[in-house]
Amino acid sequence: MASFINSVKPFSALSALQNKYALLDLAGEIRIIDKQQVNDVLIGKRPEISFYKRTEGLIVISRELENLPYSVKASDEFKSFLVNPKTHVYNAVAFSPLATPPSTLNYWIEPPIKPVQGDWFVIQEFIHTVICNNWTSPISVDI
Repeated sequence: MASFINSVKPFSALSALQNKYALLDLAGEIRIIDKQQVNDVLIGKRPEISFYKRTEGLIVISRELENLPYSVKASDEFKSFLVNPKTHVYNAVAFSPLATPPSTLNYWIEPPIKPVQGDWFVIQEFIHTVICNNWTSPISVDI
């Protein structure tokens, strides 16, 4: 799985923000997302991604800037982040095993369960008794 975070050390506050955050256009509503949260969701370490509105995004980004070795005005860097063409913008969200363009935030991950040969009687019995409610069909269906 590819990482959403660039491992190159940023040379400015703006590039540090662009490395850590992205914009997401949800049908005209722009949100700020943390790329680390995206990675954490995709590897199962986090249940969901926070979608920050402008006010909350400014708070999150201001706090991030406090931890960086740059002396900058948070509101100016935030404005630059929002309009800079190098800030990544997702304009679609998908859950698809097919390849998607870089502008699509794809939640798809390969299933962690791999098939193995063996007896599956317990699963077959569960499907028949619980899911199918012991229904017997005159039609034979191979599973």
